[in-house]
Amino acid sequence: MKRGFLIFGLVLSLALLPCLLSAELVSGNLDGRSVGQQDEIEKTILDALEMLREGDTTQASYLLAEAIMMIKSSGKLSVSQLFLCEEINGYRDYVQREGNTLKSGEPFLLYIEPEGYQIKKEDGEYKIWVSEDASIVNAAGDNIFQQTNWVEYQKGFASPVIPFYITNRVTDIPPGKYTFKFTIKDKYKNSFLEQSFEFVVE
Repeated sequence: MKRGFLIFGLVLSLALLPCLLSAELVSGNLDGRSVGQQDEIEKTILDALEMLREGDTTQASYLLAEAIMMIKSSGKLSVSQLFLCEEINGYRDYVQREGNTLKSGEPFLLYIEPEGYQIKKEDGEYKIWVSEDASIVNAAGDNIFQQTNWVEYQKGFASPVIPFYITNRVTDIPPGKYTFKFTIKDKYKNSFLEQSFEFVVE
């Protein structure tokens, strides 16, 4: 039964993706993709369909994952999840803090999940190269914390499915109102985004 649902889900995904992509192409909304990139995505999906027809669900799943990777890579660099946390254990595995207030002595612990970063296929690997600058500014406008390339993540993976998140942790912040400012930089895409998060230490 589970295998039947898996194949049904794969067939449904493969059937819908070309329709969605074709609709985008007709409307001219490629979300940053070139026509060449669009063609490559559609070809990968068609190859996945062919593998499915031949009964090779493993290769079909792999090709579908690669198509999704190309779609996600072509999107705009953004942040899909941004949470102040009590603890972070891994990708989408965290305990979110209620509100944005910390008690004196508690660490500032932020979960950031970027999207739209470039996944570069090279030498049989899928690579990402993302870095982050960060600062904390108090109510008077003074920087109490500042780091350039505080996070530097450059790594290759065997699979096109790359769950990526950033953990920011700062300790010994005195009581006050603050703005945490961060810049995420995609080195492969030569793109960046700036965002901020306000919090209070009591």
